Amino acid sequence: MITEKAYAKINLYLDVLGKREDGYHNILSVMTEVKSDSFYDTVTVSKAEGRSMTCTDPTLTVGDDNLCLKAANAFFCALGSGGGCFIELEKHLPREAGLGGGSSDAAAVLRALNRLYDNVFTTEELCKIGAKIGADVPFCVVGGTMLAEGIGEILSPFPSLPECHIVISGGVGKVSTPEAYRVIDNTPPSARGDIKALRSAIENRDLKEIGKHLYNRFEDTLPSCQEVKKAFTENGALGTLMSGSGSAVFGIFDTEKDAKTAQNGLLNAGYSAFLA
Repeated sequence: MITEKAYAKINLYLDVLGKREDGYHNILSVMTEVKSDSFYDTVTVSKAEGRSMTCTDPTLTVGDDNLCLKAANAFFCALGSGGGCFIELEKHLPREAGLGGGSSDAAAVLRALNRLYDNVFTTEELCKIGAKIGADVPFCVVGGTMLAEGIGEILSPFPSLPECHIVISGGVGKVSTPEAYRVIDNTPPSARGDIKALRSAIENRDLKEIGKHLYNRFEDTLPSCQEVKKAFTENGALGTLMSGSGSAVFGIFDTEKDAKTAQNGLLNAGYSAFLA
């Protein structure tokens, strides 16, 4: 039996470069794993007859369309084995919020199965298996901070944030990623990001400059995120951005004290708020 933590991811930068002939979109993104003592899903995997799972969230399907079971099926297909497993998913991360929760769960299953089978696959091979499940899964396999290109599966190292504190709000409602892309295809950008300026700010360890250069093209698809961003700014965030296709919004803070003050301010304003 192997247990893995499935952490959220946030996008420090996310631009959509255009639609491909296969229907997917090319992106340019900087993703970073958010480590927290309390904000993560837990995935426990054990060898078993057949392949099945349970989940603490009763609204989440536990059939073959669940990303955890898709990950298990992809793993055993790559292994060339009819092996089985039982997956227990303890769900805490918000769903359809742009935090990569489902992808992170799938990646945790891949890592756990690989450990159960004596690390038969390299990390690179696990990423290739993960890419068949979802565009964010390869990043969630490796974690850290990465530049993501293609549909998100082409990863290269990117400078990590300096030590800081993150507050994440679940945002307002759930967002359909396909619908968000449809809106982008028909909406000119309200602004353009500068990924070189973001890289420079991170390399200089300057949180205020980092805050100025956070960028997400998907903010054009969800105007309501501006209300949450305003709440973050009013509560002292050095920078704030919607993550992924939404609707989660995060804020960056220099000290834990400032982050906790902001967390309380957001909770008092009626928003969810998690500290990392």
